[in-house]
Amino acid sequence: MNCFYHEDRPVVGQCVDCGKFLCKECSSKYDTIICDECYQKRVALQHQEEEEYHQTVSDAKKEIVLRLVKSVVIFLVALLITSSWFESVGGKMFFAYFVAGFPYGLKAYNSLERSIRNVIIKYIYNADGVSSSISIISIILKLLVCFAIGGFCLPVVLVKDIQEFFKLNKLSN
Repeated sequence: MNCFYHEDRPVVGQCVDCGKFLCKECSSKYDTIICDECYQKRVALQHQEEEEYHQTVSDAKKEIVLRLVKSVVIFLVALLITSSWFESVGGKMFFAYFVAGFPYGLKAYNSLERSIRNVIIKYIYNADGVSSSISIISIILKLLVCFAIGGFCLPVVLVKDIQEFFKLNKLSN
């Protein structure tokens, strides 16, 4: 048998991808015994995977920046809204902090909703059913729980997001 590319040369190897027979010259071009077409396919696939990876990293970084910007905007809007409600700067900052954490508290609440709902039903609802005042109480309790959870989640999420951003930044370089 002779080489697929050089009909006058004897076969010493076979392409690991497609099985073409290769001569000594063709077999020793690359680290692996592989023909030119299959090598080009591998290079193209690797290039495509690298582009997809960089796009994924870029999208993740954009998402993190968007979350951070949303938190800052919510915090600043809450500060502006509360300017007439509180006399002290500390009160305004405290309130704005919990308002900025609310979306994270709501996300955490929603993931725990079934457990929290069972507690609320057990201690607030009576056996006869739900009245409209109980529904309002439930909504108020949900809001308060979301604010409280958000107050704890906000710093954790922000630190985690900032660390993730820097980690992704290193990976993309």
